[in-house]
Amino acid sequence: MVRGRFWLVIPSLIIVALLPVPALAAGRLAAPEVAPEIGLVGQEGGESYSVALEGDDAYLGIGPRLVVVDISVPATPTREGQSVPLPDIVQGIAVSGDTVYVADGDSGLHIVDVGDPSSPEWEGWLDTPGWAQNVAVSEEAAYVADGPGGLRIVDVSDPLAPAEVAALTAAALGGQVQGIAVDDDTAYVGAAAGGLVILDVSDPAAPSILGYYQVPGLIAQDVTILGSTAYVVDGGNLRVLALNVSTPSSPAPVSSLALVGGAPDDLSAVGSYLYLAMGDKGVDVFEINPATGGLSYLVTHNTPGVAHDVASAGVHAFVADGRAGLRVVDVLSNPGAPVEVGFYRTLGDALGLAASGSYAYVAAGEDGLSVMDLADLTNPTQVGSVDTPGYAEEVAVGGARAYIADGDSGLSVLDVTNPASPAPLGQLAVPGGYARAVALQGNYAYLAAESEGLKIANVSVPAAPSLVGSLKLPGDAAHASVWDVAVDGNYAYLAAGLSGVHVVDISVPTAPHEVAVIPSADWAWTVALAGGYAYIADIDGGLRIANVATPTSPVFVTAYNGIPGPELIVAVSGRHALVATEDSVHVLDISVPASPLLRASYTTAGYPQDVAIGAAVLVADFDGGLRVLNPADVAVSATTAPGEPLTLNITVANYGPSRADGVQISDTLPAGMAFVSASPGCAQASGVVTCAIGSLASGASASVSITLTPPGSGAFQNTVSVSSSATEIYTPNNTVVQAIIVGGHATFLPLVAR
Repeated sequence: MVRGRFWLVIPSLIIVALLPVPALAAGRLAAPEVAPEIGLVGQEGGESYSVALEGDDAYLGIGPRLVVVDISVPATPTREGQSVPLPDIVQGIAVSGDTVYVADGDSGLHIVDVGDPSSPEWEGWLDTPGWAQNVAVSEEAAYVADGPGGLRIVDVSDPLAPAEVAALTAAALGGQVQGIAVDDDTAYVGAAAGGLVILDVSDPAAPSILGYYQVPGLIAQDVTILGSTAYVVDGGNLRVLALNVSTPSSPAPVSSLALVGGAPDDLSAVGSYLYLAMGDKGVDVFEINPATGGLSYLVTHNTPGVAHDVASAGVHAFVADGRAGLRVVDVLSNPGAPVEVGFYRTLGDALGLAASGSYAYVAAGEDGLSVMDLADLTNPTQVGSVDTPGYAEEVAVGGARAYIADGDSGLSVLDVTNPASPAPLGQLAVPGGYARAVALQGNYAYLAAESEGLKIANVSVPAAPSLVGSLKLPGDAAHASVWDVAVDGNYAYLAAGLSGVHVVDISVPTAPHEVAVIPSADWAWTVALAGGYAYIADIDGGLRIANVATPTSPVFVTAYNGIPGPELIVAVSGRHALVATEDSVHVLDISVPASPLLRASYTTAGYPQDVAIGAAVLVADFDGGLRVLNPADVAVSATTAPGEPLTLNITVANYGPSRADGVQISDTLPAGMAFVSASPGCAQASGVVTCAIGSLASGASASVSITLTPPGSGAFQNTVSVSSSATEIYTPNNTVVQAIIVGGHATFLPLVAR
């Protein structure tokens, strides 16, 4: 797009530079028709929903990754390796030899080679029409419990190219397929309202129904097979069934045991015991009658997280325990008194984020605060953690202190002088309120306390924070509850649902008072401030932007509705806003606040809860853990100093929200011009000069010069480009072309940008 037309008059040297956007005074180039996908740099943590065992290894789903854990010493399980992040959260795992099959939710079936446990290698993938939540493997066929997509049968003889050979729809099976077990030529399908369906899969390409078991209210959530007995979790009637399936056409009940408390999930049977993951209750253990296959309740072991899946070997049960990772429980040494003997975990749920230096501070719900080392963005590593008394929703960091919006427990202050050893320092209760969000300015912390409105705490003595001011908004909960707070100077901005964003004068912290309201179109959920503007994530009302240069008289500017899904989170850095929906993060160019432009997007595996901007863009992806993204906008501009020899002056700048690594300039020199010299870090070969710039932080720039000798008068073209290892969210400013005319008479040539 041509943004302006300029005319240069130089008697002996005419230069026409096609410059990038930053060199021009007004306007912007248009957004691309399709926003590029932001690259994922690093990821760590998430919830554990599935586990499988093979030899001395446990294969554990942690967020979007398959993690291989060495369990040869059950008391000290250690990570051997992990896969690349998969598109969705790992839901189900099956192992066959050196190959692991992963049911990955919306993204279907993935196949991972674990021949080298230290470096699992993704091999193949098959999308499925439903939601892959479980998988079983027999010989060269994988059977995928695909939820609303029914049962999908996949030929995996070539792991690089899995191919579906048959499918039974959810309608044909009587309900969504949630559980699957295969024994030789027979498949046992947990088909929710369809109950247990038994299939002949002697020819996987032509499955046929052998029999059913269904009674009123039965919701078959999962199934496992041991000998001639099938064990079924009945979520509808909250019980576990033992069925004799020696005659597949007529399964016969053997026992039925009611389940008490918890939320039944997956089960496994080995030897004389059946293990059932029961959510926040932990794991129920049952004895199996060797003669009949019937069950009798033995014991429950309460785990610290939420038990979703369980596998067993020897005396130990290995539990996929949600945010608490893998728990190793000795069940059988003393069957009446199981005891945890080991665990492996990393960052669990990620809800709130703050970036400071080379660290990310993660509010991790029930797990308090986790500290992640980001020195290597590709490998974020948990270095410290500390529990808090409440439910850590959000975090702000100032100096050597972290301030946690700690739910029912109010404000928790932590000493993070040593990030590897965060320690409790102070606590402030918020009677009747729930600390949802926190902002920090000077000696004060500002809490969004839901129904109790705004709470202001003096934190000048971090070990003894004190409540000094409050403001409760009028109206019902939908209008008066404060969900987020942002502070700038003498004003706080409170996101308060249906009533919009309330502007509060906090110049006297002991006497905050409302001075204005920015109305909501739907539900003001979060708010960010930058450059005299308020950016409001208004859920179905889109991203609303208001001019707050005069806070007492805010002026609505525009609403951006170009992102599918509800706008839930907003953060701002320089000329970009980061907006998160329920399953994605988007970068908007807000250099002209009245007309935001979508620049790039990223689809998350979990549910984004917060976004922070430091060396990279950090996303708290709830059960998807911490995600590190690198959207950069590296631009190049060039000018030429007339004379002989000729000097090309090249500047690169990073206008994106995150650091750009591996920045390199490439200048294809005008034909016929002789290279003389260039700045340190540059080298010339075959008429192309390359200059290694290295890393550019957001907002940083660097310059180089190249000296040339023209062969004489004439017209020449010089092409300069810049690249980096980051995701370029805007490519038109990556290249400039200079038309250089040496000698001759005065000439008029346009300066244009493209």
